[in-house]
Parts: sequence; C-alpha cells; structure tokens
Amino acid sequence: MKLSTILNSYFKKIKESRPQFVWFNKSQDTDNGWINQAIQMKDIATTDEDWFVNMFIKDGEGAVDEFKTVVTELGKHGFHLVEETKQDCKNGVVRYLVDRGLPSPATATAEESPF
Repeated sequence: MKLSTILNSYFKKIKESRPQFVWFNKSQDTDNGWINQAIQMKDIATTDEDWFVNMFIKDGEGAVDEFKTVVTELGKHGFHLVEETKQDCKNGVVRYLVDRGLPSPATATAEESPF
C-alpha cells in the first residue's frame, strides 16, 4: 500500500470526525474590545466564569444529527442553549449563548451579547 493512500485515508477520517455544523467559542469583553477564541466542547466546563460561551450552528445535510448529539452531550453536563440569545450570523449560521449555570454572563440576553 502506498503512503499517499494511507495519508489520504487518515485525513479523510479526521475530516469526517470533526464537527461540520456545530462549533463553540468563548468571548470576553476587555478594555481593548472583545476577545473571541475558538474552543472545543470539552473546554466549556473549565472556561472561566467571566467568559461568554457561544455555540454556532450551520444548517446543512447532517446538521440535525450533529446538533442532537451535541445538545445531548451538553445536557449531560447541565448546560443548555439560551433561546433568547439567538443571533443570525452570516452564511446561514445562528449563534446561541450556552448557559453553564453561572449567574452572569451566561444568562445575558441577546441585547447584552457581544454579537
């Protein structure tokens, strides 16, 4: 078997295993403006309480199954999306704040959100 075949298979598996329709970031308001950093779902629980955690969802084939899997996993940790924080973004993407059970900023409304 050629190395190129193995490499192609390897990268295909990585690409297929990565979320395509759901991703997360954390945001923090600073004196110099907003800081936005991509995070993984496993990082939500350990993100400091002075950061917003956002979930972005893009519509597409396969999005429903990925969304269901992600929100099921969030629920296992006591997290959920805050309906009132829905923000329509570019390219058919919507953003919701993830409520981590913290008093603030996790309960901020869309008007208070950085986006």
